[in-house]
Amino acid sequence: MRVLLFELNSKSGTSVFNQILFSYLRENMVDAGLTRFPLWHEPVLDAMKMCGVYAREKRKYDFVHTSSNLGNCMNAEVITFHLMNAGEPHLDDLSVLKRWYWDSYMRRQEKKAVRHARVITAVSKYTAGKVKEVYGVSPEVIYNGIDTEKFNPLSLSREDLIEKLKLPPEYYDKKIIFFAGNATKRKGFDIVCAVMNALDDSYVCITCGLRISSGNKKIVSLGSVGYDTMPYVYNLSDVYFHPARAEGFGLTVAEAMACGKPVVCGNRTSLPELIIHGKGGLVCDVNPGDFISAIQVLTGDPVRCKEMGGFNRRYCSEKFDYKIMGKNYTELYASVCNGM
Repeated sequence: MRVLLFELNSKSGTSVFNQILFSYLRENMVDAGLTRFPLWHEPVLDAMKMCGVYAREKRKYDFVHTSSNLGNCMNAEVITFHLMNAGEPHLDDLSVLKRWYWDSYMRRQEKKAVRHARVITAVSKYTAGKVKEVYGVSPEVIYNGIDTEKFNPLSLSREDLIEKLKLPPEYYDKKIIFFAGNATKRKGFDIVCAVMNALDDSYVCITCGLRISSGNKKIVSLGSVGYDTMPYVYNLSDVYFHPARAEGFGLTVAEAMACGKPVVCGNRTSLPELIIHGKGGLVCDVNPGDFISAIQVLTGDPVRCKEMGGFNRRYCSEKFDYKIMGKNYTELYASVCNGM
């Protein structure tokens, strides 16, 4: 079978998903291709489809697997819902144009994709439930996978990690919180700022992916961090902090788990499927006060942090390893081919 993984070059979690799945398929002798078109295609998908741009690429393969928002333009046989944007409460905070884009334009794209697809998957039970609620279909849940060999507890010392990341030596004595995400309300960046304003100067929050400055000296942006560098950042942190209001899965949470770190996260959407409260971290109501207390509790108890990190490492390896995801998709592809 020949399968095409298709995406727009967004450098998002979906791109990481496709790259990991593509690598697994090639490692296991599946004839797979990975095609990326420029991100500017997204608002003009129908026009590009009419021009035949996508059809020419599709003809080289037996079927296409892509995300739900791109399924229509490729007439994809397999689509995956990574995040259920349509109808989500966090959209209320966007501009009128962006709300129209997600709630109207992209919903039409996804409806058409759902009608055409032979198989529909979702990356969490939460996302599958939202798809059922909005589109009336029940996707198969296949959790995203993490390369647990790349993301793992490293034997490097704290000094070595600080030096490798080119951070000031005084960070050795800091309580280091890590937040990976952009400066949006969906990701909870406003909560990160509120929490760091309240915590004392013994804390520092290192971040990556931010497009703007926070204006807070205790929030230090590493800028754009390469995929190969991310394990060093996770390993340096004492706690991974993820106050997102909406996630389809929570890729960075799973990466932190694989690196053996405790997680403080919100209790919304998919995150409770990853973090078991009291065992792998603390799952809180999404408000600064609860997050502040949780961070103080964990950073004040290194033994508990280590136990939680060890639990997360084992749990992630058992449930979210990329080989499990890859095996599930390979079996799914075989069923698609057998039904063609």
